[in-house]
Amino acid sequence: MLTLPEDDPRIVEAIAAVRNGDLETLRRLLDEDPELATATIARRARRNAAQFLYPLLGAATDWPGHFPNVSATIATLVAAGADVNARCAGPHCEAPLHGAASSDDIEALDALLNAGADIEALGAVIAGTASVDELLERRRKGRTEPQVPGPPKIAIDNALSEAYTVIEMKCPDRVGLLYLITGTLAKLGLDIASARIATEIDKAFDTFYVHDRTGRKISTGAEMARCREGLERSLMQPL
Repeated sequence: MLTLPEDDPRIVEAIAAVRNGDLETLRRLLDEDPELATATIARRARRNAAQFLYPLLGAATDWPGHFPNVSATIATLVAAGADVNARCAGPHCEAPLHGAASSDDIEALDALLNAGADIEALGAVIAGTASVDELLERRRKGRTEPQVPGPPKIAIDNALSEAYTVIEMKCPDRVGLLYLITGTLAKLGLDIASARIATEIDKAFDTFYVHDRTGRKISTGAEMARCREGLERSLMQPL
């Protein structure tokens, strides 16, 4: 993989194009040198600091964010081969999604998720900034026409396992689904012992073996109803 210093003329021009939303220049640069899309950019180390390495896509979500044409910029870079989940190396190891979160850049967040950014791999972002949960909530509120998935099918069974309650879910697959399910189960006070995750075309078939915080199954009808209602409510939200 190509590694270039940050002051390389090609990188200087490419970063300027990314931050100015200059799609014509960006596309020309990528046509002239396709490796730029996947190149690692090296920032010279200062004093005792570690060298900082980052992808060109990271420049689109770098502080302060909110760059012009950021959606089209991200789409252009991904189409040219950029890895939407590529992480930095050095003082921190963030992915572009972290950058969008730390800048409260909803447009960039949207573009990254639409391009397949792995939200399940992310938790909180830089200390003192927005969490991915907060950014997703702002993203939902920012939609003029919320994308609500179809109703999920949920089965809760205590007979399939001696030690765990088995929760089976069938619902439309979408970016961030596993993150949403695991977060909901945690909020319901349930720990996941194991899981089977499967996808068929555009449907997710997920099975979770769970118990409560004391190691017990979900034993009462009221507990099962609360679990089912909580999952249904979460899975019907637009993401």
